[in-house]
Amino acid sequence: MERNSYILHFALAALIICTSLVVLTPLLVRAVSPVTITITSNPVTGSGYVKVDCTGITTPYTTLWIPGTSHTLYAISCVPAGPHTEYVFTKWSAPSFGTSTCQSYTYTVPSSSETVTAYYKIQQFPCKPPHHHKWTKEHHEPRR
Repeated sequence: MERNSYILHFALAALIICTSLVVLTPLLVRAVSPVTITITSNPVTGSGYVKVDCTGITTPYTTLWIPGTSHTLYAISCVPAGPHTEYVFTKWSAPSFGTSTCQSYTYTVPSSSETVTAYYKIQQFPCKPPHHHKWTKEHHEPRR
């Protein structure tokens, strides 16, 4: 009799635990819906201005992202605008973070949809190319 009582108590405890999990699981798992994020550039749009997660995009660019995830936004600077003029990156701007003057920005997706803008100014003289060391045979070949 004692053995049957033990089995009955064990079965009842298992039933309570399983029932509790079934009832509580929907409360523990919260579905996160993606939000619409638009990335654009100003005063001009098109290709060659912005990269998202290392991939060039055409602005305006609209996507669905999960809130709380992070993405790398990169503004190309010194984009040709015409003879002796270029567009130079000045800042990122969005309601969720305000402004940032960093050319590469780690963007955390907010809980609601928004537009992120890369702002540019026009510059009359071309940007200076990055400094490169002059390649010489003596510097790059092993000594014998």
